[in-house]
Amino acid sequence: MLKTKYEYNFYSFYDHTGMEQHFEKMAAQGWLIEKLGYFWRYRRIGPQALRFSVVYYSEASEFDPTKPSEGELTFYDFCAQAGWNKAASRAQMNVFYNEDANAVPIETDAALQVETLHQSMKKEQLIAWFLMLALALWIFFDMRKGFIRDFAAALSCLSALSAILDSVLLFLLCALELGGYYLWRRRAKREAELGRFLPTRSHPVLQMLVLLALVMGCAVVLYSDKEERGTYLAILTGIVLLDALIWGIKGLLKRRGGSAELNRGITLVSVLILSFIFSFTYLRSVRNGQFDQTPENATRYEVAWSNGETSFYYAYDDPLPLYVQDLTKTDYDRYSCELAEESSPLASQVRGAQRMRTGDEDDAPELNYEVTDVKFAPLFDACLDGELKYYQNYTVTFYRTHRPFRNWEYREVDAAPWGADRAWQAFDTESDGWGVSWVLTRSKRIVRIGGSALTGTLSQAQMDTISEKLLNADIK
Repeated sequence: MLKTKYEYNFYSFYDHTGMEQHFEKMAAQGWLIEKLGYFWRYRRIGPQALRFSVVYYSEASEFDPTKPSEGELTFYDFCAQAGWNKAASRAQMNVFYNEDANAVPIETDAALQVETLHQSMKKEQLIAWFLMLALALWIFFDMRKGFIRDFAAALSCLSALSAILDSVLLFLLCALELGGYYLWRRRAKREAELGRFLPTRSHPVLQMLVLLALVMGCAVVLYSDKEERGTYLAILTGIVLLDALIWGIKGLLKRRGGSAELNRGITLVSVLILSFIFSFTYLRSVRNGQFDQTPENATRYEVAWSNGETSFYYAYDDPLPLYVQDLTKTDYDRYSCELAEESSPLASQVRGAQRMRTGDEDDAPELNYEVTDVKFAPLFDACLDGELKYYQNYTVTFYRTHRPFRNWEYREVDAAPWGADRAWQAFDTESDGWGVSWVLTRSKRIVRIGGSALTGTLSQAQMDTISEKLLNADIK
């Protein structure tokens, strides 16, 4: 028979009422809480009807020595004299139990309880939740840039959808925690003025579901983004090791009996030093290409520049649904043919590009296209609008300045020659001339195609070929 049991803590730090009721249920099942933390540890006892009290000692902190202070010992003695036995404690939180269901409560002053709990929350909990709230907002707005720049591509990217969904879930979790606490505090202060205690309440089931969704979202990002998987795993491993080292340092300092101020200072300095070492090691590894993965169907080649520097690139040999040779003649035989595919429950996208190798001086025709299938019909107009705003949202970096193609726009043209539902062609508002890029739609498919292979007036045969291979074909 198991003598110990572990349970993840889904209760809010301030929810003493919920924790007390939960500990009472566990004691009735034969388990007594003995250690607090992210995971609670219980020890086996005979099933008992125990009464629990979760109280807060605001003078304590996570950095206090393992040995209790004089003030804590006095507080424990006071509780013991009233029949309350200490079961577990961590930082400001203490759990006591009593076999007498009618024992005098430890907390007798409602106003003092509210203030003590608030001082305990301010020490670490509120700061942590506000920081996570800021992190969630930063991730959301950073990912939002990708959706603004190319909505269809972001919508088709499972990792992008998971990341932005995780940021929303994290924001809701932080808002729920902070909002729930401040709402309780405002109501509890009013009740305290009348000499009444207000029970606390958190949402452990909801927090469990949100945490599960966050973990699943992170797993989806790792699974779907193969090119960056090594980078993500390296960062995740570094964070876990960094956290373990910091906890180890803090635990060692607490066991050695140093003051809370000394332990906090040494821990903070350790965090800064270890974070610097981790960041330096990671950036150096990225620069040395240690996380780079050789793509499938790719050949690595180097280009020697006139200034003596050497750069490395990849030439791809992926099968494409449409080639330059299908549209026009070319003698160039060193093309890089790259095909990328993304798919999510909302949309899927295939991106094809046939380009010259970097460093070659030939003037060969090139081709690039995106084929987007919108699976969730209500998002079709948003995807189409994003494709039509391609030139407004896309920027190029030129001497460290970001320049959008403001003078280019898509204007609707006759779709009949393409066999499409609707068609648009790029137009240069400065030179008052048409460009070599088109957006075509048929049913829930959107095709954007361009490149120097389309220079000049397209023949009907060329338009039929594009329509057959991109607009109507089953592309996978």
